Amino acid sequence: TDMVTMSKFLALVVAVGFPVLCGAVDLSGEWVMNPSKSSYKPKLQPQGETYSIEHNDPSIKVRFRTVWPDGPSSGVFAYIADGKEISGTKKLDNGRQANVTESVQWDGAVLVVKRKIKFAELPAIVTVETERWSLSADNRVLTVVTETISESPEDKTLFKMVERPTVIYDRGR
Repeated sequence: TDMVTMSKFLALVVAVGFPVLCGAVDLSGEWVMNPSKSSYKPKLQPQGETYSIEHNDPSIKVRFRTVWPDGPSSGVFAYIADGKEISGTKKLDNGRQANVTESVQWDGAVLVVKRKIKFAELPAIVTVETERWSLSADNRVLTVVTETISESPEDKTLFKMVERPTVIYDRGR
């Protein structure tokens, strides 16, 4: 019976632990922002946000809808979690055009999205964002921690802003 118990234990470890160790976390599902558990600067917190994620590794498609005090915004993010950098001009959800360089990859069970943004109307300022997406052990909570650093590369004393909001999403249906 000890051998049977050990076999069951090893099967459980492989079934639960192996996907996490290999980074094969499935982010698919409906996710609803939990404002009371999320941290933003007061004027920057949306009134609500939902993500609908389709995850077929390495492809991740995120449909979002965010409700801001001045109205809603929505769109789609499409990621390929292969670590390769992709550059191009994008229209951001705030309507502004920017040159964006982005890479997405797994760090164990954490999805890491790195983004460098240069706005045409602010050529002296560069914004670097690093998002870390992780699931709770029970797969019911998605946590997205973003570090955003905006500064002037030529004169670091001119301007520097650092933000580190954490957004908590509860699994919807």
